[in-house]
Amino acid sequence: MGSMARREPFELALVRFLSAPARRNTTLAASLRVLEVATPLGYVATFAVIADRARDDEEVLTALVRTAAAGSLAVLAAGVVARALPRPRPPLRLWSSRRRESDLHAFPSDHTAGAVAFFLASRGLPRWARCVLCAVAAATACSRLLLGRHWPTDVLASILLAALSASCIGHLEGLSRRIGRVARSALSS
Repeated sequence: MGSMARREPFELALVRFLSAPARRNTTLAASLRVLEVATPLGYVATFAVIADRARDDEEVLTALVRTAAAGSLAVLAAGVVARALPRPRPPLRLWSSRRRESDLHAFPSDHTAGAVAFFLASRGLPRWARCVLCAVAAATACSRLLLGRHWPTDVLASILLAALSASCIGHLEGLSRRIGRVARSALSS
């Protein structure tokens, strides 16, 4: 109770308000849990379909690698930050946690960071894939709040971390292209 007493009253009230629908409706809560578990499989399926359809399209394949790298970097960074800055999850329990140690690592949300980074880095992917990634990112961020698994500031920080990750990967891609052009130019001289 000590850490919750120090928690900003507004943020706790906001978590209770946002999670009220899932606390009242077990079907909604169960659906959100399915989303939580099935999302990684959805990414794999989406990326596999894109890769299969774009076998000969170097631009789309490059965009796919960039997208996967940005999401992976965001999840990795969120895990590092969560271990460095332990923060307990909200006091609402809609289900028992699979791992007790995860209850101490709410900040930031790695689910949200990865989902948003996938979307933000998806420039160059087919429109349908970008729409899927956008919908999944929005649903993931909302589910974290509706299920009471994260504080609103955890989700906001995750979105910022996702933007930073997507930006870093985009800059690395640009640097790689410039180095490639210089190397090709030097080899052709």
